[in-house]
Amino acid sequence: MSTQDLIARVEHLRDVLWPGATVIPHRSAQPPAGPAGGRTWTFIVAPSARRPRWLVGTGGSRAAADALQPRDDATGLLRRLPLVAQQVGIRTGVDDALPRARVSVVMAEDDLARSVVPLLEGLVDTTDVHLALPLMPARAHAKPVVRLADASGRGVWFAKVGSTPLSADLVRAETHTLRSLAAADLRTVRAPEVQHAGQLQGFEVLLVRAERAEPAWRQRPDMPDVRHFRAVADVFGRRSTTLGDTGLWQRLR
Repeated sequence: MSTQDLIARVEHLRDVLWPGATVIPHRSAQPPAGPAGGRTWTFIVAPSARRPRWLVGTGGSRAAADALQPRDDATGLLRRLPLVAQQVGIRTGVDDALPRARVSVVMAEDDLARSVVPLLEGLVDTTDVHLALPLMPARAHAKPVVRLADASGRGVWFAKVGSTPLSADLVRAETHTLRSLAAADLRTVRAPEVQHAGQLQGFEVLLVRAERAEPAWRQRPDMPDVRHFRAVADVFGRRSTTLGDTGLWQRLR
C-alpha cells in the first residue's frame, strides 16, 4: 500500500474520532511536538506500511503486543509471522529503536472537546489507557473500532462507532443482540458485557468489555460447535428468507 493510501485510511478514522486533528506520518520513535494544551496520540503501523492492518499505540509494551495477537484461524502462517515478530519486538523494546512507520494524531486544545476518544477512555476501568485501531477501507457500513486496554493487557474493551446512518443502525442492532443474549442466560454462549451504549459526540457508540482470549498457541483451530449457533438463533427465532428480501440488502442497493 502506498503512503498516500495509508494516510487516507488514517484520515478517515481521524474525521470520525479526532475531528480537526492533524495526521503526521513519521519513522522516528520521537513523536512530533504538539500545540500547548493539546494532545498527541502516536501509533505504530503494524505489521508494516506496505501491509497495514493495525494502528497500535506506543507507550505500553504488553498492551501493544497483545493487540497484535493473531486470532484468526483462517490466517496462514506466512501472514501470522510478521505480527508475531513485531509482538516480540514490542515486548522486548527492540521495536522502539527501529525506524518503523508511525503515525501521530495531533489535536489542539480547542478541538479536544469534539473528540469521542477521550470520552471512551473515561468509560473504561483504568486511568492508563492504551489504544489500537484496525485499519479498514472506508465503506458505508464500516464502523471505526477502537481497542482500549490497560497497561497489563488483561483489561480489554472494544468500542464501535456508528458514524453513518447505516453503521449507526448496525451498532444499535448489535447492542440489542448482546443485551438479548445476556438476558437469555445461555449455558453455552457468553455475550460480552455492554459497558456503554448510546450517543457520544453525535455518534451511536457501543462499548463492550472483551472476554480474555486464550494465547494463540492454546487456541484450537476447530470450527465452533454448531450447537452454539443454534442456541443464539433460538433466542431470536428462526426463519428462512433470501438475501434479496432482507432489509439490510434493500438499504445497501
